[in-house]
Amino acid sequence: MRHAEFLNARAPYPQCHASTIAEVAPGRLVAAWFGGTREGAPDVGIWLTRFASGAWSEAIEVVNGAQPDGTRQPTWNPVLFSPSKGLLVLFYKVGPSPSAWWGMMKTSRDGVQWKMAVTLEDQPMPSGYAYPSVMQSADGLVHITYTWNRERIKHVTLEPRKIE
Repeated sequence: MRHAEFLNARAPYPQCHASTIAEVAPGRLVAAWFGGTREGAPDVGIWLTRFASGAWSEAIEVVNGAQPDGTRQPTWNPVLFSPSKGLLVLFYKVGPSPSAWWGMMKTSRDGVQWKMAVTLEDQPMPSGYAYPSVMQSADGLVHITYTWNRERIKHVTLEPRKIE
Protein backbone atom coordinates (compact mmCIF):
# COMPACT_ATOMS: atom_id res chain seq x y z
CA MET A 1 0.00 0.00 0.00
CA ARG A 2 1.44 3.36 -0.99
CA HIS A 3 -0.94 5.62 0.93
CA ALA A 4 -4.22 5.46 2.90
CA GLU A 5 -6.41 8.13 4.43
CA PHE A 6 -10.02 8.87 5.39
CA LEU A 7 -11.90 11.23 3.07
CA ASN A 8 -14.64 12.13 5.55
CA ALA A 9 -12.98 12.23 8.99
CA ARG A 10 -15.29 15.07 10.11
CA ALA A 11 -18.49 13.66 8.62
CA PRO A 12 -21.77 15.26 9.77
CA TYR A 13 -23.52 11.87 9.59
CA PRO A 14 -23.03 8.63 11.56
CA GLN A 15 -22.99 6.13 8.65
CA CYS A 16 -21.75 5.99 5.06
CA HIS A 17 -21.48 3.36 2.35
CA ALA A 18 -20.87 2.64 -1.37
CA SER A 19 -17.92 4.83 -2.32
CA THR A 20 -16.84 5.55 -5.89
CA ILE A 21 -13.90 7.45 -7.39
CA ALA A 22 -12.99 8.94 -10.79
CA GLU A 23 -10.11 10.91 -12.29
CA VAL A 24 -11.36 14.09 -13.98
CA ALA A 25 -7.93 15.35 -15.12
CA PRO A 26 -4.33 14.30 -14.46
CA GLY A 27 -3.82 14.51 -10.68
CA ARG A 28 -7.44 15.58 -10.03
CA LEU A 29 -9.70 12.98 -8.40
CA VAL A 30 -13.31 13.05 -7.27
CA ALA A 31 -14.82 10.60 -4.74
CA ALA A 32 -18.45 10.16 -3.67
CA TRP A 33 -20.54 7.98 -1.32
CA PHE A 34 -23.88 8.05 0.43
CA GLY A 35 -24.11 9.14 4.05
CA GLY A 36 -26.80 9.80 6.65
CA THR A 37 -28.40 8.45 9.80
CA ARG A 38 -28.51 4.90 8.41
CA GLU A 39 -28.94 3.28 5.01
CA GLY A 40 -32.49 3.86 3.77
CA ALA A 41 -33.24 6.85 6.05
CA PRO A 42 -34.67 9.94 4.31
CA ASP A 43 -31.67 12.07 5.35
CA VAL A 44 -29.22 9.92 3.36
CA GLY A 45 -27.58 12.00 0.63
CA ILE A 46 -24.74 11.66 -1.86
CA TRP A 47 -21.54 13.33 -0.63
CA LEU A 48 -18.56 14.32 -2.76
CA THR A 49 -14.97 15.43 -2.24
CA ARG A 50 -12.35 16.62 -4.73
CA PHE A 51 -8.59 15.96 -4.68
CA ALA A 52 -6.34 18.63 -6.18
CA SER A 53 -2.92 20.06 -5.30
CA GLY A 54 -2.22 17.18 -2.93
CA ALA A 55 -5.28 17.49 -0.66
CA TRP A 56 -8.93 16.44 -0.45
CA SER A 57 -11.59 19.15 -0.14
CA GLU A 58 -14.22 19.17 2.59
CA ALA A 59 -17.02 16.83 1.49
CA ILE A 60 -20.24 18.46 0.26
CA GLU A 61 -23.69 16.97 -0.21
CA VAL A 62 -24.45 17.05 -3.96
CA VAL A 63 -27.72 15.04 -3.94
CA ASN A 64 -30.28 15.08 -1.13
CA GLY A 65 -33.31 13.20 -2.50
CA ALA A 66 -35.61 16.26 -2.23
CA GLN A 67 -38.89 15.72 -4.06
CA PRO A 68 -41.20 18.31 -5.71
CA ASP A 69 -43.77 17.85 -2.93
CA GLY A 70 -41.19 18.82 -0.28
CA THR A 71 -40.55 15.31 1.04
CA ARG A 72 -37.12 13.74 0.98
CA GLN A 73 -36.27 10.22 -0.18
CA PRO A 74 -33.02 8.38 0.63
CA THR A 75 -30.32 8.23 -2.03
CA TRP A 76 -28.30 5.14 -2.83
CA ASN A 77 -25.22 3.68 -4.56
CA PRO A 78 -23.45 6.52 -6.40
CA VAL A 79 -21.23 5.73 -9.38
CA LEU A 80 -18.88 8.38 -10.79
CA PHE A 81 -17.77 8.36 -14.41
CA SER A 82 -15.52 10.79 -16.26
CA PRO A 83 -15.68 10.45 -20.04
CA SER A 84 -12.76 11.56 -22.14
CA LYS A 85 -14.07 15.12 -22.63
CA GLY A 86 -13.60 16.07 -18.96
CA LEU A 87 -17.24 15.85 -17.99
CA LEU A 88 -18.07 14.30 -14.61
CA VAL A 89 -21.18 12.10 -14.50
CA LEU A 90 -22.83 10.93 -11.28
CA PHE A 91 -25.24 8.00 -11.47
CA TYR A 92 -27.31 7.23 -8.36
CA LYS A 93 -30.65 5.96 -7.11
CA VAL A 94 -33.43 7.69 -5.18
CA GLY A 95 -36.36 6.06 -3.39
CA PRO A 96 -37.60 4.48 -0.19
CA SER A 97 -36.19 0.98 -0.85
CA PRO A 98 -34.42 -1.11 -3.50
CA SER A 99 -37.77 -2.36 -4.81
CA ALA A 100 -39.08 1.18 -5.24
CA TRP A 101 -36.05 3.29 -6.15
CA TRP A 102 -35.39 4.94 -9.51
CA GLY A 103 -32.15 5.74 -11.34
CA MET A 104 -30.86 9.28 -11.82
CA MET A 105 -27.90 10.98 -13.50
CA LYS A 106 -26.32 14.43 -13.03
CA THR A 107 -23.38 16.05 -14.82
CA SER A 108 -20.78 18.60 -13.79
CA ARG A 109 -17.63 20.17 -15.19
CA ASP A 110 -16.03 20.83 -11.80
CA GLY A 111 -17.80 18.67 -9.20
CA VAL A 112 -19.32 21.78 -7.61
CA GLN A 113 -21.90 23.11 -10.09
CA TRP A 114 -24.29 20.39 -11.29
CA LYS A 115 -26.82 20.34 -14.11
CA MET A 116 -30.40 19.27 -13.40
CA ALA A 117 -30.77 15.55 -12.71
CA VAL A 118 -32.18 13.26 -15.39
CA THR A 119 -34.24 10.13 -14.61
CA LEU A 120 -32.76 6.99 -16.19
CA GLU A 121 -34.92 4.14 -14.93
CA ASP A 122 -38.21 4.82 -13.17
CA GLN A 123 -40.28 1.64 -13.46
CA PRO A 124 -40.74 0.04 -10.00
CA MET A 125 -39.35 -3.49 -9.94
CA PRO A 126 -39.97 -6.02 -7.15
CA SER A 127 -36.23 -6.67 -6.82
CA GLY A 128 -35.01 -3.30 -8.07
CA TYR A 129 -31.95 -2.68 -10.15
CA ALA A 130 -28.45 -2.23 -8.90
CA TYR A 131 -24.71 -2.07 -9.35
CA PRO A 132 -24.19 0.02 -12.47
CA SER A 133 -20.88 -0.09 -14.26
CA VAL A 134 -19.95 2.61 -16.79
CA MET A 135 -17.24 2.87 -19.42
CA GLN A 136 -16.47 4.71 -22.63
CA SER A 137 -15.33 2.69 -25.65
CA ALA A 138 -12.73 3.81 -28.19
CA ASP A 139 -15.50 5.00 -30.54
CA GLY A 140 -16.68 7.46 -27.85
CA LEU A 141 -19.91 5.67 -26.95
CA VAL A 142 -20.79 5.40 -23.25
CA HIS A 143 -21.82 1.91 -22.11
CA ILE A 144 -23.75 1.21 -18.90
CA THR A 145 -24.57 -2.24 -17.52
CA TYR A 146 -26.63 -2.97 -14.43
CA THR A 147 -28.64 -5.69 -12.73
CA TRP A 148 -32.28 -5.32 -13.76
CA ASN A 149 -34.85 -6.71 -11.31
CA ARG A 150 -32.27 -9.33 -10.22
CA GLU A 151 -33.33 -11.28 -13.33
CA ARG A 152 -31.27 -9.82 -16.15
CA ILE A 153 -28.23 -7.68 -16.91
CA LYS A 154 -29.23 -4.62 -18.91
CA HIS A 155 -26.84 -2.85 -21.29
CA VAL A 156 -27.52 0.76 -22.32
CA THR A 157 -25.48 2.68 -24.88
CA LEU A 158 -25.47 6.49 -24.89
CA GLU A 159 -24.08 9.02 -27.32
CA PRO A 160 -21.61 11.20 -25.36
CA ARG A 161 -23.50 14.36 -26.38
CA LYS A 162 -26.63 12.95 -24.69
CA ILE A 163 -25.01 13.11 -21.25
CA GLU A 164 -23.56 16.60 -21.55
